[in-house]
Amino acid sequence: MVIRFDEKAKSDSTGGTNAFKASGPQESFEVLLGDGPEYSVVEKEGDNATNPTSNKTFGKGGLLTEKKRDFDDESDDDNSITDEELTWRCDPKLSLSDWTVEITVKGSSASRMFHVHKSVLAVGPKRSNYFATTFSNAQLKQHHLGRQKVNDIGGIEPCDFFQESMSVSPSLIDYVDHDKNKSRIELEQLAADTFPVLLDFQYSSKNQLEITTENATALHSLSGHLEMKSLRRKVREFWTQDLSTESLVTYYAHSRIFKDSKILAYAEEYCAKHIFQIEESGVVEILSAVDPQFFLRVASKCGEILSTKIASNENSEEEEDECYLRLSLLIAVYSNLHRNELTPQMFSQLTAETHLPTLEVKAAKVLLELENDICRAPGTMTSLKKRGIAVISKNWEESCFEVSDQMGGEETVDLNL
Repeated sequence: MVIRFDEKAKSDSTGGTNAFKASGPQESFEVLLGDGPEYSVVEKEGDNATNPTSNKTFGKGGLLTEKKRDFDDESDDDNSITDEELTWRCDPKLSLSDWTVEITVKGSSASRMFHVHKSVLAVGPKRSNYFATTFSNAQLKQHHLGRQKVNDIGGIEPCDFFQESMSVSPSLIDYVDHDKNKSRIELEQLAADTFPVLLDFQYSSKNQLEITTENATALHSLSGHLEMKSLRRKVREFWTQDLSTESLVTYYAHSRIFKDSKILAYAEEYCAKHIFQIEESGVVEILSAVDPQFFLRVASKCGEILSTKIASNENSEEEEDECYLRLSLLIAVYSNLHRNELTPQMFSQLTAETHLPTLEVKAAKVLLELENDICRAPGTMTSLKKRGIAVISKNWEESCFEVSDQMGGEETVDLNL
């Protein structure tokens, strides 16, 4: 019930109580008229007054309004999070989270919920175009659903079926529930463990990013799938500086998990340029870890680098010969370690004369034995046999070399020249 009165009503009130009574079909009020512009309202039930509704007042002109509450900035019972930096870790109700991301792990039932904010994930220099498109599609769907129309018999005719139009990487298996403001993304275990680091970067007001050798490849992969240019630049700057002989195996293994061709190619280039400077223990670790195709590309690039140095006269003949001999030892050790993985074609490519014109005497004997085991062509005079026989004949006194037992019982060649 709305009560209106004017100053005349106030001046005409009688009875000494300075009150104005009004009633409706189910309720009655007594208006206590004061000296100021506002008037209190007391609700009446029968003849007894109930508790005053102090938040109801009459302003000038007699319109019943809500009375403003006083704000105490010294209040201790404020449960808001206004003094904290906004983050996905806040209570979703207090932080007014408006979207939920569920991260699941490939091949596992494990999952984790992240209560996020669309404006943080989809707006600004650290935005994700993937999430921006997801949220835009959610709004588009609501717009389509709002255009339902009544058909001839009075029923509701649904709008056309809404098709997702997101440009999502094929490696992301996702599901979006626009009605519940929720999306689900399936990731590799390493990427799932790294997803909180990505969110921390988006929420950070200082662009802080906790990046390490262990999570750099996962962040690089996530930045590509979620279309985050700023994050991708930061991660690329990190791994180009961080990749070293100590971290190479980690970057190689992780780039294989995420099929990251950029990091894999960079690791190949780095390995080819620095493999002759790596200590023997480090070389053995690398050779044990990498697959035949990776090592074949490394060996080919080593040959190209040596050929370039020869053409430009950067090294002396002794230095060039030493590098080729060293490369032949590396190929012999690798082939011996991975003999069960190498096909005849791979072995022929590894020992091609284009990048292996000369052999170290120890390597020659091992490679000739491996050729018989892998290629099964004992009666054929191959290019490798010609080079091997030539070097063994020339250095027959050194042709008997010691076989060391350094890697769990596997036979390997001593790398010392």
